[in-house]
Amino acid sequence: MKRYCSRCGSPINVRVNVPSRCPACQADIGYEPRWMVNVSAVVGIAVSMGICALLFLVLQAPKVLVIALFFVLMLVSIGGLSAILYRMGVLSCPDVVAEKPENPTSPARPETLEEQLARIPRFVPGERDRGRAKRSGAGDDAANRLRLVYERVNAGDYARIAELEAFASKIVQEHLETLVGTDQAIYMTERLVGADDIARRLDGGGYRYFFVDVPAPKKGVRTDKGVPAPSRHVGYVAYCERTARDGVRELRLVGFHLMPRARGRGLAHDMARFVVRGARSADAARVRVNVCRDNRHAAEVFARLGFRQVGEARRDLGEGYVMDDLVFEYRLG
Repeated sequence: MKRYCSRCGSPINVRVNVPSRCPACQADIGYEPRWMVNVSAVVGIAVSMGICALLFLVLQAPKVLVIALFFVLMLVSIGGLSAILYRMGVLSCPDVVAEKPENPTSPARPETLEEQLARIPRFVPGERDRGRAKRSGAGDDAANRLRLVYERVNAGDYARIAELEAFASKIVQEHLETLVGTDQAIYMTERLVGADDIARRLDGGGYRYFFVDVPAPKKGVRTDKGVPAPSRHVGYVAYCERTARDGVRELRLVGFHLMPRARGRGLAHDMARFVVRGARSADAARVRVNVCRDNRHAAEVFARLGFRQVGEARRDLGEGYVMDDLVFEYRLG
């Protein structure tokens, strides 16, 4: 019997004891209980045997005819009983119907990035060290909340390096264009997140590059749309471990960016904690980052994250380009 999804009206195939989804809207359509299928089979066989025994013993029908009739009756009785159970709704689950719905709902869609980000706890400025978080208002189900995931890009993984270049170039260039102009922004973007430069730094050791991801929900957690959302990149973090000129072991932050749609949600606090954990694992005494003098927003963000300004610097970028920076530092206690 042909069955349909009650949500979108698409034809589906429900398997015995195997949970499945509608191929069109991804709604959970469950499975047929094996014990009910076994019951229908047993009843069908019993009915067929009874009829054949009656024909053989009472009417003295030939054995060949009785055996052939037994298999025919068995198939017919099992199919008929199954059809009755389907019609009664015993063998189908709530999201499966025997007749195509007249007004099916539109197919469900995966969560948007904004909907995923809304389920990440919003970190409260000033409470970073204590690790407290305030829920973002997306619901009270703690299992349905998400946390940022940091996916490392390894040396020699040129496919991932190229993916990082494609993702980060647009973010970095758009950000720099508002500060230094288009020509210098293009030049700096190629130096910062060009695939060749990233591969060279990773091969040389000391550098770490990470995608910042909003993960897909855990297995078994359903979203409001009923469709699992994919994992998405929302930013990247890059740093190098080194010993500074004053002999202090430090972690130098060379990349700390979020895509525009992910900003203003407190995600930088989680990213800062990740960087500090990296500094502790590298036995660094401090984290330092250079911020463009004209980038007041970034300076305010790092100040809220616990960094303090310790100096100024002018960097010669080559090709006649220079950058006047403020130097921020986070001391590890």
